[in-house]
Amino acid sequence: MKTTQHFAVKYRWPILSVFFAITIFMGMQIPRLSVDSDPEHAMPANMPSRIATDKINAVFGNTDAVMIVFETNDVLNAATLTRVQKISKEISHIKGVDKVMSLFEAKRIVGQGGAMIVDPAIAQIPSDSAQREKLRSDLKDNKMVYKMIVSSDFKFTTIIGLLSTKLNEPDKHVVVAQIQQIINQTPGAEKTSLGGRTVLMDRINHDVIKDVQTLMGIALLLMMVVLFIFFKQKRGVLLPFGTVVMSIVVGMGAMPLLGWTMTAVSNLLPIMIIAIANNYGIYFISRYQEINTPGNSLTKKEIAGQTIQSLWKPVLMTGIVAIVGILGLLWHAMLSVKQLGVLLSISIAFAVAMSLLFIPAMLSLLRIPKPIALGHADEKHAFDTILLKGATIVASNPKKIFGGFLILFVVFLSGVSFVQIDADIANMFPKDHPVRVTTDLINKYFGGAENISVLVEGDVKDPALLKKLDDYQTEMAKIPEVGNTSSMATVVRELSKALNNKDEPGYDKIPDTRDAVAQYLELYSMSGDPKDFDRIVDFNYTKTCMNIALTDVKPGTIKKVLARFKELSQGDPTIAAVGGTVVKNNDILGAILTGQRDSLLFAIVVIFILLGVLFRSFKVGLIGIIPVTFSIVMLFGIMGFFNVHLDTALALLSSVVVGLGTDLAIHFLWKYREERAHGLDYRAAVVKTITTRGRGIIFNALAIVAGFCALFFSLFPALKAFGLLFVVSITGCLLGTLILMPAICLIFKPKSLEPNKKIV
Repeated sequence: MKTTQHFAVKYRWPILSVFFAITIFMGMQIPRLSVDSDPEHAMPANMPSRIATDKINAVFGNTDAVMIVFETNDVLNAATLTRVQKISKEISHIKGVDKVMSLFEAKRIVGQGGAMIVDPAIAQIPSDSAQREKLRSDLKDNKMVYKMIVSSDFKFTTIIGLLSTKLNEPDKHVVVAQIQQIINQTPGAEKTSLGGRTVLMDRINHDVIKDVQTLMGIALLLMMVVLFIFFKQKRGVLLPFGTVVMSIVVGMGAMPLLGWTMTAVSNLLPIMIIAIANNYGIYFISRYQEINTPGNSLTKKEIAGQTIQSLWKPVLMTGIVAIVGILGLLWHAMLSVKQLGVLLSISIAFAVAMSLLFIPAMLSLLRIPKPIALGHADEKHAFDTILLKGATIVASNPKKIFGGFLILFVVFLSGVSFVQIDADIANMFPKDHPVRVTTDLINKYFGGAENISVLVEGDVKDPALLKKLDDYQTEMAKIPEVGNTSSMATVVRELSKALNNKDEPGYDKIPDTRDAVAQYLELYSMSGDPKDFDRIVDFNYTKTCMNIALTDVKPGTIKKVLARFKELSQGDPTIAAVGGTVVKNNDILGAILTGQRDSLLFAIVVIFILLGVLFRSFKVGLIGIIPVTFSIVMLFGIMGFFNVHLDTALALLSSVVVGLGTDLAIHFLWKYREERAHGLDYRAAVVKTITTRGRGIIFNALAIVAGFCALFFSLFPALKAFGLLFVVSITGCLLGTLILMPAICLIFKPKSLEPNKKIV
């Protein structure tokens, strides 16, 4: 103990210099930080759905697209069509846009004298109502357009810009900006909005940066206000505040240093650091004020030394426990979650080191402040009076308290089974956000914003294979949540409509012979462009892609659709891969559940062992994890009762809560054992612990809560929910530590906390 004390005080100037140097170096890395919020990039490379999707994309390219949705009373009016045509033409000239699909690029296939004529779906803008109604009838009969490019009520139409597979993320965002500029420069009466996965990513990237800047400012301000209320001294604000700011710089600087990018998940990093990193400094300032009592004759070095002597072990241990809890995130399947665990652990380790070395060094330099009297029942210290009354109630009613918590535990446990999961990236936005609104429109009017892609290998001109694809599409379309389905079977059936009359057997049917299929395709190539099919069939006609769009991507829907297709295609050797965003979302859902379970189990088990070793008793280890166990069950119970879905962000909660909640428990158990060693009986020890160390524990918990309250101002609903549920969880930990744990100590009187038992 003395070595640590003397080291921090004796070498204070080198210590301060080292910490400042590290902070400056890490701060120089931050300008290199880039943003990549696509959750698919955070998926493990060996995840089956990612492998399958990469295999499909290698043949047909990715499905990244930008969709412009136009809304008006009738999209077939001349003014709307003129605007759509102009915007579509301008977008086709953008570098990085491979292909544009609109009413003017989509095809209308008709037969004429035994030949096949391939024209644009709209070859000429109608000039009167008769032409407009004729066009409306033609479009309704065109499966390549109806309910895909124009809605069934003709109030909505879309332009789809398919992006080059060679574009990187920054280039995609440039394309989105250029498309928006074209729309702005081509005004009209129609309401327009942008959608598609690329637009979602672009909006998230923009909002992530804006969110970080806003939330950091709010969180830091809240922290300063809370610290001033707690300590009423400048050092009580500036030292924990400085620790937080320097820890944020280290955590953010570590990202580019490790070659990582900022994601929607790592957006939480600075907020978590603000909430967590000041904990250890708060304990030091609180203890410093306890020692600096009125009338004391200690020097500033002696006060700093005594502060270190009484706190370095519990602070070090709580820091280790918090890091262990957060490192449980390494067991998560999502790469972005693992990275957050590493970055947050680095920041916390730095904050702990600052609390043990930097803060004592600074305190030994600063003049001794005016003492603040603590623990007196006067008007100036109503908080201490309330704390004393609460401690007395707890000490007098341990069995009632234990029984009450047991009932609450059972109630919350019953709600855990109702928890659902969600990995739909569109749900990151509020319901009224333009991107979310556009996604809903696409789902409602254009057959679905997300696709399941099926890679089929075989002779694509074989009628048997095409009919099989057609059967798959027919069966899948029976599922209410399935929107549009498409494949080469759709194309061939559309070609048959051009070459056969409605009363002929071959109309809207796949031919019975391979030669007939080949003839259909040959006739199309004479008038149309064979490249029109590049996204669904390869050059040699040995691989084709079937797309199944979903209008709803809730977890239950994804599982139902995939299960049905698996049932239909059982034993089909031509099915080479099933991928797409929807399938990857399904894997992400599984990863969230598995990661949640594994990280939570790891954190609790390791912390239980650490506490058992620290107090030389696994019974005390068990007592130490009771508050966080109660808090976690309460958390998931509330989520189940109030239908709050578990997503990637919320999956972080439990591991963080376990680390921080155990922090509170360690400080209580440590102080309780000290008071027993000083000769106090069980009740008196409980009361003294709550009224002294309980003050720091409450300050700590409230500081954490204040930091996470900043998330209420986030642009993302998921982060707002994270903030609210975190506040609930820490409140549960606080109640468990200062109410339930004392009751347990009074009822069971653990021998390992008795005076004759040494702590490591």
